[in-house]
Amino acid sequence: MCPSLLYTEFAIFVFIPVIAYLFLRGRFAQTSLSKLSPSTVWGFQAGALMIAMLVVGWHITIRQFGCGDAPEIIALFVLQSVGWYLAVFSRVPGFERASLVLCGAIVFFVCCMADKIEVFVTSSLFAVATLWWLLGQYWSRLETKSIDGNARLLPVQGAAVGITTLVIAVVIFVAALLPITQYGIGMNGFTPFSGGEKGRQSDFAISGIGDGRMLTAGNNASTTGAVDSNEFIEDDKPSLYDVLSEQYEGPARKRTRTRAISLDVQAKHLHDVKQSEQAGRTFRTMRNSDDTNTLELESKITKALFFVEGSVPARFANNSFHHFDGWDWTTPTNNVSLPQNPSIVIEKQSSRSIFRLARAASDYLTTTRSHCVKIMRLQTSTLPAPALLERWHIPQVDNLDLFRFNEAGLVRMDGDAIATHTIIDLQSFVPNFHMMRSRKYRQPAAGSKGDRESKESRFLQLPENNTTSKIRKLSAEYTAGIAPGWKQVEAIVNQLRADFDLKPNWEVDEQTDDTVGRFFDQHGGPSYMFATTCALALRTAGYPTRLTSGFLVQDSDYDSWAGQSNVTSSNLHMWPEVCLDGRFWTPVEPTPGFPMPYSTQTLWQFVSAKASMLWNFIWKNPMTSVFLFSCSAALFVFRAELITSLMFAWWFLISTLWPKRLLRTTRQLIDLRFRFAGDQRPACETIRSWYRRVAPNESPDFCDLWNAQNFSSVPPTISKTELVAVCRDSLDLLTLKKIREYQTDVTKVDAI
Repeated sequence: MCPSLLYTEFAIFVFIPVIAYLFLRGRFAQTSLSKLSPSTVWGFQAGALMIAMLVVGWHITIRQFGCGDAPEIIALFVLQSVGWYLAVFSRVPGFERASLVLCGAIVFFVCCMADKIEVFVTSSLFAVATLWWLLGQYWSRLETKSIDGNARLLPVQGAAVGITTLVIAVVIFVAALLPITQYGIGMNGFTPFSGGEKGRQSDFAISGIGDGRMLTAGNNASTTGAVDSNEFIEDDKPSLYDVLSEQYEGPARKRTRTRAISLDVQAKHLHDVKQSEQAGRTFRTMRNSDDTNTLELESKITKALFFVEGSVPARFANNSFHHFDGWDWTTPTNNVSLPQNPSIVIEKQSSRSIFRLARAASDYLTTTRSHCVKIMRLQTSTLPAPALLERWHIPQVDNLDLFRFNEAGLVRMDGDAIATHTIIDLQSFVPNFHMMRSRKYRQPAAGSKGDRESKESRFLQLPENNTTSKIRKLSAEYTAGIAPGWKQVEAIVNQLRADFDLKPNWEVDEQTDDTVGRFFDQHGGPSYMFATTCALALRTAGYPTRLTSGFLVQDSDYDSWAGQSNVTSSNLHMWPEVCLDGRFWTPVEPTPGFPMPYSTQTLWQFVSAKASMLWNFIWKNPMTSVFLFSCSAALFVFRAELITSLMFAWWFLISTLWPKRLLRTTRQLIDLRFRFAGDQRPACETIRSWYRRVAPNESPDFCDLWNAQNFSSVPPTISKTELVAVCRDSLDLLTLKKIREYQTDVTKVDAI
């Protein structure tokens, strides 16, 4: 926004340390900086702290005038300024190395953020310079000494150990409380990064909700938007029905129909069957493979229907159905939506309009995540939004009347379709399945008002056919002995994933009135039949469920070069959503091979869940558990023999391929044996005197060769065969068993 101000602040913080150095150089010209008093060194260190405070104060000041950077950029600039200050005063003890560490951290962080070749070239030059500096430091400190010299362990002070232990304990405590998703730790508000959940609150955010001002302009209008791309529109956009037909082929003709709804309601909607399909309010679970009914979608659109920025996998709902008659999923418009749709309110944050669903979040919705969607070729008025939507933002849109709920209970924009290149920032809740498992779910008592409402609910409707009783029996088997609630939901979903096979191309039978029965007969089917069967099974267990269609974006859809995920017709997917609290629809995934819905949990919950899985495995597999435990115990008891044996095998390889390293490898193997025997050599003892304690008759050849190689200016002259023989004799004399026997005898003598 203010390039001149950017260069000004850069110049200011470059010259401040230089001016301070020139001023102080005259005062300390006669004093060696390596001999400065501690108070003087502390003064120089305080200068670095002052530089950091100046940078922060500078940005606090300019923000009052509408200028500034994102929090992470300010943090990087603070590190850069402090690193430059330390580099200017690099003659102060410790400053040079500290500057290198800070600069290296900045370079590494920027390489992770940027994707420009200039950044990587500059970083490569920095890496070469750093390597050269490290080599100089190494050779300047290198002293001619062998392993016989000082101990390799660093002296450790008690205070350092205590502080380190305290820091580790604090880190573990904080990590145990942080929400951790199934794909990583979600540190909501913990890091200084803008964007994501917190980006909607900052005018200077780089990403996240509320970032409508920061558009990226390309050479063509088709590449203008927060989600930049090089994709262009070539022809008409497909409707959602076109995408369904292209992905799942055309619907098969139904010769006989048996509906579960009354005749008057049936007659009211029969004439709208074709229109309902075109509007996306009907989905037929029996699809044929007739090429004449398959729409050539590639001739109508290019690759992407819309683009997504944000974490994946993610499900973007575009339609939902609640009524199933054995063939068709429909969304009749005459029923009242239950649960009731929340109100849509508008909030002003940083002069931008944020639309929010006015409903209180449940306690199991512990965090949020954000996505940015750019509509390209999908012709729909429904927002392609993740489940558990909380709020959204569209640049330059501030009219509350533009949004309403459709018959399926999803948010839609007023009009026939969302305009091409519309950029939508979306924020949704993330459920904590661990907390949902511990929640008590009370089903309505038989005969109560809640029970009558549940039975009349459209989200508990079941088709009237022979398979319904079969589904009831299957659901009862899956949930037997499991407390009502989310545990039962997971049991049904997991058992369907385990018991049935995914068959994208299943056999079509136009005579049947029951596609779910066909699914059972073939022991599997396409993904939408898994979703259908799971929805009916959940309904028989008493949980309000609906079938949702939309797009599943996975890791394979992510374009690392563009920094976004391309969503095409191949991403079309269907899944059930269940409502346990009367407010939020939580997605589940019964189709095997597809990723489970996004969730979060604390580190403590993660560890508890893994411990519970381990205990269940031990309880169900006692013989296998005993065998594994015995193997683990044997490995622990005989760890010394195992490790030294592996080291001995490595010695054989060295003796064959790299004989010049054989002396050092032999020495390391002997020292390893002494260490496992509890008789490690102190630094004040030579190897000759220490080895002869155990083997007085040992040949001095090995020690002579070792001393000649490490201390003599003339390297030893010996053939490979003789070298291998000398090293092998030493290994045979100083075995682990003999060292242990010697150590045992010494212990007995000391005891006497």
